[in-house]
Amino acid sequence: MSTTAPTVQPVERQDIHKSCRTIETLLSVLNDYCEAAGAFAAIQKKLSRALRDAAGLKTNAQFAANAFGASSNILEVLADVDSKFAKLAEKESRSIGADVKKWFKKLAREEKAHDERMNDSNARIKQAGKSFPLRIGAVPL
Repeated sequence: MSTTAPTVQPVERQDIHKSCRTIETLLSVLNDYCEAAGAFAAIQKKLSRALRDAAGLKTNAQFAANAFGASSNILEVLADVDSKFAKLAEKESRSIGADVKKWFKKLAREEKAHDERMNDSNARIKQAGKSFPLRIGAVPL
């Protein structure tokens, strides 16, 4: 079996920059999601405490106190799970952001090197273009 190396297809710089902006937007939304998940877990904890306090009031009927207590326990466990998820998502988001930042820096260095090579090549072509007519004039026919 012969395996062929994958061919690299050239991509326009505009498309690369558009992809980079899309990745930045994705990371921004992921960060917002992590913040919202953390905030939601904190609100669940507050709601759980409020339900527990309401269950402890002597003015409530027994069945209402039991319902408040059960709801409080469920929300407390759910808040713990959501809090752990939010922390894990935040950690992953930071890790992805750091990797993307490194990749963007590498891309910028490679773009700069490419621009320098292109400018050097263009300067050589321009210099050759200037000297070409002089050479033709010197050749006798």
